[in-house]
Amino acid sequence: MSPLSIENSGDTLTLLKTSVARVTDARGVAQPIVLRNGFGQAELNVACDTFAGYKTAQQALDSDLLWAIHDRDVRRGNCVDRMVEFTGLARAFHTRLPIAAVSTVLRASYGKRSKLSLLVQVGGTIVQEWQKIAAITDADVPHPFLLSGGYTLERFIEDLAALQASGDAVIAARSAARSNRILRRQFIENVIRPRLVEYRALIKGLYPRNHEFVLSLPRANPLPGSTPA
Repeated sequence: MSPLSIENSGDTLTLLKTSVARVTDARGVAQPIVLRNGFGQAELNVACDTFAGYKTAQQALDSDLLWAIHDRDVRRGNCVDRMVEFTGLARAFHTRLPIAAVSTVLRASYGKRSKLSLLVQVGGTIVQEWQKIAAITDADVPHPFLLSGGYTLERFIEDLAALQASGDAVIAARSAARSNRILRRQFIENVIRPRLVEYRALIKGLYPRNHEFVLSLPRANPLPGSTPA
């Protein structure tokens, strides 16, 4: 049997809660609906609150992930722009620089869609080459060797470190979102679905199949043709 999907589980819990309340009202307080291990209306309310907590947390974690990705991509773009600028400037001065100082970075192939690990690696090479250039004593080579807007080697080192940190933040945010999603799915499979199946069986045993309480029971499985999350 197909499991409940994450998307419809919140609605299913609401329907279950409503159904239990209606049946309880009809049966009276002397005959409450209680499932195995004393799982009654109070426990159902706790389950609903727990699932709502997972849902709220997931929304926050997904938002955190989107912002982390945005921050990483902005930093990636800024660093690549500076790397391209440095490469172009180094190429312009390469006839007056030792070949070893720029040959590696001039051969590097990278762009804004490159893997972060590659960009950080190339960035580290640029730092090394920039330091070599800074150590050159030649009147034809500008000192300090700055990029546009007075952008310094020290600033590039800071931005490169921030880029690496932003990449780590994306990994952490994605892991947190995935972990919460797994917990939600486990809660569905271990709590919601078993209790829903049990409740459906109980109501079908208490009332005829054409009774409104039976006809209005929430589904334990998605409709045919749907794809569980």
